[in-house]
Amino acid sequence: MLSVESGELLLELWHEYETCETPEAKFARALDKLEVQHQYNPADLKTWTEQELGLVYSKMDRECAHDSSLSALLAVFRARAEMKMVQAGVDPAAVKARAG
Repeated sequence: MLSVESGELLLELWHEYETCETPEAKFARALDKLEVQHQYNPADLKTWTEQELGLVYSKMDRECAHDSSLSALLAVFRARAEMKMVQAGVDPAAVKARAG
């Protein structure tokens, strides 16, 4: 349904995102990872798997490290997740240690 030019541009942008070599692609990839945590934070902690708890500490650091604003946003999302863990009786330090 796209024109040839639009289809080619979309494919080119997708490859740029996948290779994550440009500043824009790195930024988009980081936002993609942060969005997942932003969606998880409001969910009941009972719905989180052990793996999902660990992702609070392992999924986003590398993706956000190149930009101080993204790192700051990550810190906010992580703090919210940790507050949720504490309220549910889960030790964030233990989760972080298991996530390694």
